[in-house]
Parts: sequence; structure tokens; C-alpha cells
Amino acid sequence: MKRYFQIVMIILMGAVLFLSGCQLANGSFSWRLLTEKNTDPVTVIRLATDLTAESVGYGQLVDFSAQVSELSAGKMEIKLYERGAWSEDDSLLDYLTLGTLEMVVLSTTYLTKLVPAYEIFDLPYLFYDETALSNYATGVYSRRALEALDDVEFCGVGFVGNGYYYFLQSKGKLGESGNWSGLLMRGPQRMLYQQGLNYIGVTLVDENSVNSAFNSRMVDEATVKKLIAQQVIDENVCLNDVEMFYQLEIALCHQSWWENLTIEEQTILKEAMVDTLIDHLYQQKNSILAERFPEGGVTLDALSATQKTNLYYASRSVFERYLNENSNPLAQGWLSSSIAN
Repeated sequence: MKRYFQIVMIILMGAVLFLSGCQLANGSFSWRLLTEKNTDPVTVIRLATDLTAESVGYGQLVDFSAQVSELSAGKMEIKLYERGAWSEDDSLLDYLTLGTLEMVVLSTTYLTKLVPAYEIFDLPYLFYDETALSNYATGVYSRRALEALDDVEFCGVGFVGNGYYYFLQSKGKLGESGNWSGLLMRGPQRMLYQQGLNYIGVTLVDENSVNSAFNSRMVDEATVKKLIAQQVIDENVCLNDVEMFYQLEIALCHQSWWENLTIEEQTILKEAMVDTLIDHLYQQKNSILAERFPEGGVTLDALSATQKTNLYYASRSVFERYLNENSNPLAQGWLSSSIAN
């Protein structure tokens, strides 16, 4: 009976130790009730985007997720969903309103439906290079751009950089070696894209067209990688890094959700978004084409500094006319400051 009693006591002691979270530290016992572990619940933030995993911008979001976790000491967690993993792009904003998602990242092109002033981001050479964009993203004019969402019940958290559009064209066709006069190019049907391309001699046509006469394309990095993987393009196709149109995405949430966050949580999200954007812009600025695309997948025809300067000035009249004649409220940021140019 005595031995039975000892066994029962040992079992009970083990149960107490387990339930109490007994820890052995420096040779002595440290007691901590398990219920104390739940005093700091994790804030889970579901973030869906129109970016694919191969996109430049998605890489920034991966780093953003890691940095938010680090800055919050694990108290904030980003659950990231790439394009198509959650729902169609048209539904993402509705999910913010319903509270089904906490954050989304969408292109400024798409968001012009909400904020027409975002059309300005379609201008050719709005940002001459990654340094100019980095300066803009940390300045007062970028904050004004994000605050434009306040009028439509959303809150802008920050910018995501999705890289430049590239020009793809068949070898031996117009467009090789920096000469695009007379070229037909498939690409997004945007007014400012069309105007900028027209000034360098390119006619922009519907990107969904399958007409074989259109021997060039305006595509982003993710699309180029997809076309190479599918063997749609190969070494017989030239890729030019004209750096003419930069793609920006905006991270946003619903105002009511944002207001329920603590000041510390809001600060962490905004700082992490800015820091990761700057880091990725620095990486883009200091990388070369051969590092971005599979070797042998496409012929890389990098433009010289002179060629890029010529393109810049050839399309400058589109830029200047838009800023001077358009009522876009964000245009004043470029007219009154040299931050972005």
C-alpha cells in the first residue's frame, strides 16, 4: 500500500509539473503557469495580393512578413496569399470591407478605379531610377498619395515595388539595339503607356491579341520568367531593359481595422513596408539582367546609358504636359519638388 501511495504521488507530481510549465534553470526550478502563455495573443494578418510568387513585388512581401514578425517579437504574423490563392483580384477589396482579409496589395493601375489620381504612376520615367523612387517612398508626397485612400474608406500602409516593364522583340526586327521606330507592341492598354510609347515610335496594341504581326511585347519580370519556362520565348528573342515604366503596388487595409490596431502595431507595419521597399529597390539597382533571368532563356540586350537618356528625353513632353495640364492632385508633388526626378 505504501508503494502504491508513492507511485500515485509521483504521477500527481508529474502532472502538476506538466500543467504548471515547470522549467529547470541554473539548477533550480522556475514555475510558470501555462495560462500565462496566452497573455500576449498573436495578431494574425491575412494579406492577399494580385502578385504571383515570381514577381519582384512578392519577394518584398515575403521580407515584409519576416520583418513584421521580427519587429513585433512574434506578436504579429502575416499570412501571405499570392495571386489566385485566395480569390479573384476584383473581390479582394470586398473582403477587406467584410473583414475576411486584413490587408491586400494591388497595383496602382487597378486602384485608379478608386483613386483616379493614381493614374500619374503610369507616366513614362516618373521615376528616373530606383534611387528616385526610394526617395519618393520615404517623403511627404508618398504619404499624400497613400492618404488619398482615406476618402474611400481604406487606409494606405505603404508601397510595394514590382519592377520595370521590359521590351521583348524578335531578333532582326525593329526594336533591336535600342531602335523602336515603327514597332507594334503588345501591352497594357493604358493612356499614358500609349502616349509615352508613341513618342519613341512604338504603337501599343491590345496585350491579349494573338495576331502574329505583333512581334514585340511589354512585359514584367514574372511574365518573362513564365514565358521562358513555357519555352514560348528563347534566344531568338531580345529583351531590353528600357526602365521606362515602373510598376507600383499599394498595401492597404480597411480604416476600421486599422483604427483598432495599437500605435505600436501601426508603426511596425508602416516601417516594415518602407524598409523592405528600400532594400528591394537597392537590390534592383545593383543587379544585372543576367542575374534576373535563366541563362540561355532569352537574349539579353542591355541598353547603354546614352540610349536610356535618349528615351527619357524623347518621352519627356508627355510627362511635362500631363503635370502642367492635368488636374491630378498628386501632380503638384512633382511640379514643386525634385524628390522624384
